[in-house]
Amino acid sequence: MGRRRLIDGIRWRVRTGAPWRDLPQEYGPWQTVYGLFRRWQRDGTWPELLTRLQARADAAGLITWEVNVEFEKLRGRQGLLKHLESLPWPHPHTVQVLLRDQDDDCFGLWMFQEGRLVEVTISRTERFHQPAPPNEDFEPYPGMLLRTDQNTDLPEQTPEARRDTRSPW
Repeated sequence: MGRRRLIDGIRWRVRTGAPWRDLPQEYGPWQTVYGLFRRWQRDGTWPELLTRLQARADAAGLITWEVNVEFEKLRGRQGLLKHLESLPWPHPHTVQVLLRDQDDDCFGLWMFQEGRLVEVTISRTERFHQPAPPNEDFEPYPGMLLRTDQNTDLPEQTPEARRDTRSPW
């Protein structure tokens, strides 16, 4: 019996979640398929295969790398985007950066364009700003994105003249 048939049997079982004993006969005896699965599980073959496949897909530019940054509202976040731009991304066109805080407030989505992280417009959202802080001792606040398609009352937008003009990132 060919190893390919056994691997297809393992894939069928993992995909369906069915008990091993319900494996269709076309993949061979379920005990044989299960035996290969367990042997590769014990000797580390599965993680090795995953690592190799990921490396091949990454080299071909087929993997999208998502960076999910969570920060505390009171901690400094200035320089974050410049720092992320400086990292050696193997395929920068696949990088997506989502910024949010510990309260799950969303501050935006950025993607690389010509070597720089540029904010991407997210449909059905609007950035709402708070008034600027009283002095420079306070961190700049970026304003958070709120969904505009939920039929809920949105906060009153702070007039532009009262917003913080410093870059929060």
